[in-house]
Amino acid sequence: MKTKLIGSLFLLLAIVFTINAVTAADVKIHKVAIHVDDNDPKRMNMALNNVANVKKYYDAKGEKVEIELIAYG
Repeated sequence: MKTKLIGSLFLLLAIVFTINAVTAADVKIHKVAIHVDDNDPKRMNMALNNVANVKKYYDAKGEKVEIELIAYG
């Protein structure tokens, strides 16, 4: 009885992970990196505006986007 229960739980977990993997594979996530390497407030603002514009663009299309802003210098 105990082995059947463990086997059933294992099968259920395998099905759940398979469904999650298929669902995750169907979702396309766009990836964008924007960098700033200048100590200029205008350029920093421009980069932040670009982040906002990219986000609005993909939101309007109903798509997901991952944006990374890298600043150094």
